[in-house]
Amino acid sequence: MLNSKVIEFKKDSIIFVTGGIPNTKFYKILFGSVEEHIYGIHSMVNTYNENDIIGIVSAVIGEPYYSTIIAKTNVTLLEIDISTLDSLDNSIVSDSVYTELIEFLDIWFNKYFDELSYKLHIDHYIEKDALKIAKIYEENGHKYTALKMYKQMKDMFPNENTDLFNRKIEELDIDESLYNPSNDICNYLEINDKNLPVPNVDLCVCKPGCCVYSELENSNNIYILKSGTVGIYNIFNDKIVTRMIAEKGSIIGYRTILGKEYLKTTGIVLEDAQIQIVRKDVFYDLTINNNIVKYHLIKVICRRIYNAITKLYVLNIKSIISKIYNLLYALVKTELLFNTNNDIKYVKLEYKVDDISSMLGIFDSDRVKIELENDKIILIDKTDKIVITDLEKFYQKYEKLKRLDNDKLL
Repeated sequence: MLNSKVIEFKKDSIIFVTGGIPNTKFYKILFGSVEEHIYGIHSMVNTYNENDIIGIVSAVIGEPYYSTIIAKTNVTLLEIDISTLDSLDNSIVSDSVYTELIEFLDIWFNKYFDELSYKLHIDHYIEKDALKIAKIYEENGHKYTALKMYKQMKDMFPNENTDLFNRKIEELDIDESLYNPSNDICNYLEINDKNLPVPNVDLCVCKPGCCVYSELENSNNIYILKSGTVGIYNIFNDKIVTRMIAEKGSIIGYRTILGKEYLKTTGIVLEDAQIQIVRKDVFYDLTINNNIVKYHLIKVICRRIYNAITKLYVLNIKSIISKIYNLLYALVKTELLFNTNNDIKYVKLEYKVDDISSMLGIFDSDRVKIELENDKIILIDKTDKIVITDLEKFYQKYEKLKRLDNDKLL
């Protein structure tokens, strides 16, 4: 294998340390096991064994290591350079890396919501809460989303009396064609300004308010956003929590690749969008056989894993402004993930104050707004969206706040 070698560590050796600057290498465990220590999140400890992959998230996105890895036993590692990720067509990438990253993403999102539940002293929703979930979306103005959920409930609960669901559907009285006016066939998928041929792809033109998929849905599709924006949400503590705002080029709903039963998130169109719907099996074949798409996805998923860990980390920070800066740093880095222009001075995010508040577990958005209004680097525009007015000063303040937070958490 190109750009790889076998290395060995004795028991109790430190392989890499929290805050260390990653090189371009990640590791597959060939023999033995290691412990991952994540400080600041209840001193979390994870164990990784043979065939597990470590260090790939920081190596791919160039962020400092978020954990310290210590050899639990004598270990043998396969060291792999990230330059191979967009050229290899063997099982290291197609099976181990790709599959394990999606599992990592799922694990870290679950940890984030477990911690959010612990901090706010509340429980997760379960399937029987479907009616309550739909009602919350309806009460928050997402009528089409509620309509879609009421229809899905008829399939979810086939043994239940459907009169209630039918009555809810009739009360909404929505013309669905206003939200999804067309359903044409498109043969090309656009990722990072590259056109790649994809068979059997449906292109949907969607208007604001259209529900692309819901957290009650058992989906067999992947969704690629060609234009517009889509908000990704789920219900928590009777509130709509923002998971992310997807923009052009984003791929959403991909957790179904591993056969997850439910998406657990709801995608709602915020601005006129063109969305390509690809069957799960077609998309999986594409990612395995097309190195450009595969590496794009690996990079996106690594960024989202790092963001999920950041969200978990900020729940343990007391300072509101520090919470805001840590979260916005992750969102800015996501925005600039594929940017090649080093001269960008400012960034306008698609996230609003309410989005940031919900992601931080602060459901009183006025508290967040006051902090932002007192900050000279972050601006709230007329549409309530966040603007970073000076990236260099933003990064400097982020580093300063993070050092202070680390001193308090360690």
